[in-house]
Amino acid sequence: MSQSSYRNSDLQVISVSAIFGALSAILTFVPALRFPLLPYLRFELAELPVMIATFLYGPVPGIISSFSYWIILNFIGEFQPFGPAMKFLSVLGMIAGLWMGVWLMKKLGAKLSLVYTLGLCFVLAAAFRIVLMSISNYILLLILMPDFFDFASVSLGAALGLKFSSSTEAIIMIMVFTAIFNLIHTLISCLPAYSILKVVSLRKNVMKTRKPWVSCMALDESKLKEA
Repeated sequence: MSQSSYRNSDLQVISVSAIFGALSAILTFVPALRFPLLPYLRFELAELPVMIATFLYGPVPGIISSFSYWIILNFIGEFQPFGPAMKFLSVLGMIAGLWMGVWLMKKLGAKLSLVYTLGLCFVLAAAFRIVLMSISNYILLLILMPDFFDFASVSLGAALGLKFSSSTEAIIMIMVFTAIFNLIHTLISCLPAYSILKVVSLRKNVMKTRKPWVSCMALDESKLKEA
């Protein structure tokens, strides 16, 4: 492929990545399921386009998508600027985890089955998201929005039928259930995105210029058919 073709392909990827981010922003208007223990947390479909962009084109286009998503949310999203920032960080954590998983596989030269390879990447995606969002929520609740911490502790206590004896106990419980929420949301965001990737990758006319980024996880067509 000529240099100009690569340049055009890269420009196309950047454009498509930005479009995926815009689609994510649009999907925030789709009704979401609230996490019953902490009702300000919601399971949304909005992260799917960003993760599809990541699986198809790689972490950098995924970050471009999430950045586009964040910019649009600052105009149309809720709880600005904190809400859009938290959504951006949650997606960024998953992308970083997937990136680390692929890097480890290359660095170690491990030849694992598709299931174990994807499992490692998804575990790291969840771990990065949980750690990043735990730190972010701690800063948000205790430093930036202490009044919102009171709402969170009361909501969680009412849902569990408990009365927290101290703010330390409350923040620990909030962090635990926030981590559970982020673990579940990682699965909701990654597994359907991967399933869509399988369908797209098997249609050769869709991916004419390059293989999906996750092909570096031994995700070739033969294994796609097996998965």
